[in-house]
Amino acid sequence: MLGLLRSPTRLLLAGLLVLLIPFLTGCPSKEKTGTVKGTVKVDGALANSGIVTFVSSDTPPTTLSAPIDPDGNYQANMVPIGTMKVTVKPVEVPKSSAGIATPSMKDMPGESSKPPAKPVPIPAKYGKVETSGLTHNVTGGTTTFNIELSNK
Repeated sequence: MLGLLRSPTRLLLAGLLVLLIPFLTGCPSKEKTGTVKGTVKVDGALANSGIVTFVSSDTPPTTLSAPIDPDGNYQANMVPIGTMKVTVKPVEVPKSSAGIATPSMKDMPGESSKPPAKPVPIPAKYGKVETSGLTHNVTGGTTTFNIELSNK
């Protein structure tokens, strides 16, 4: 029957078939990101605040950050696949113009029945890509990366 159809029609049908083949056979799914979760400890004590940042080796680098919760846990979603450099920084407390720490909403009366815990100090060397020494290979899906920091 194709011999009876004109050339442009055959070309159109062939083009449609080429476009439909991936849908008919199923395309393999290629994840390009993953989720990384874990805990952060400093000299064995759970960190209770801070930011974990994943930095790619791309130019310019891709970065993705996740907060550390009061129980020392973090979860970073949509981290690019590959070997990522990792930094851990303390959360900076905003200062008022008088140089006094400004409380956040969660520190306001009535917001919480217990006072905020004193932050576990995070050594400064872990806050820079060049000095942290931390890396994690993101493979897609969900991986666990527990971070152990030291003041030594």
